[in-house]
Amino acid sequence: MEDEKKVIDDQTVNEDKTQENEVSDDKDLKSALAQKEHFRDKFEKLEEEAKEHRAQVETAKEEVPEPQAPKDANSDISALQEKLSRIEFAQKHPEISSGDIEQIFDLANMNKKSPDEILEKNDMVKTYLEKKADENKVANATPDNIRSGGVTPDKPITEMSRDEHREYAEKLMGQS
Repeated sequence: MEDEKKVIDDQTVNEDKTQENEVSDDKDLKSALAQKEHFRDKFEKLEEEAKEHRAQVETAKEEVPEPQAPKDANSDISALQEKLSRIEFAQKHPEISSGDIEQIFDLANMNKKSPDEILEKNDMVKTYLEKKADENKVANATPDNIRSGGVTPDKPITEMSRDEHREYAEKLMGQS
């Protein structure tokens, strides 16, 4: 009889375990279904956003105008000739700064004259350039405060002996 009770108790325990497994399996199934639904919604949302972005890119491509070819090849040639004439003028007159050359060319274009004519015949430009040259002479005539002894050591100071260092210092002081 004890054996029968034991068998009945074992069956009861096994049934309880089966019910627990079914309950945990049911929870796992519900959790998996909820995850599946969540990720399906997320995927659909991202798909919609991707479609919107693709549509925006397509409209942006349509809105961008294609680069147009130059209307006139002569305009390119005239621009290059203008640059060349500025370079040649700068080479003829190295004493004139680049900013002043630009101003001379602007004045020449306004008066419909050549830059050489403006430089030769316009008193205002002549006076301005002379004043600027005088200022440059004064600025260049002012000595710098750079002191140099003019004496250089025969070898690096760190490698000199005490006597060699003393001789070098006397040369610098002008005592030898």
